[in-house]
Parts: sequence; structure tokens; C-alpha cells
Amino acid sequence: MAHEPPDPAAPKLNLAPDRNELERLEAEAKHHRARLALYRQRSYGGKADMSRLRDLQRASEGADARLKAARSR
Repeated sequence: MAHEPPDPAAPKLNLAPDRNELERLEAEAKHHRARLALYRQRSYGGKADMSRLRDLQRASEGADARLKAARSR
């Protein structure tokens, strides 16, 4: 009997994250918030690309969402 690869649409187990993963997610979220804040400051001087600002905003929101999801497990 051949082994079939797991179905990507199958629900994933909701295992609690370990401390290292939480620390990594916290650092990632902090990093993205800091980059966004710096780029916002740059935008006040008129030296920013608005699409880049949106990308940084989206990355920051994504990192915050991943951290929130991990904390709620």
C-alpha cells in the first residue's frame, strides 16, 4: 500500500506553541512593528514609497496575527 501525502486542506492539530516559538514570534512581531515605525517616519519627510509602506503594514499585521494566534492556543 502506497503512502499518500497529507491533504493540505485537512485541519491541523491545534498544539500549544513551545516557549521558543513564542519568543521567535514575539521578536518577529517587534521587528516588523519597528520597521513600519521607521518607514512611517521616513514618509513624513516625503521620501517614502506608499506601496512599500502598505507592504510593511501588511507584514506587521501578519506577524501580530500569528503571535496572537499562537498565544491563544
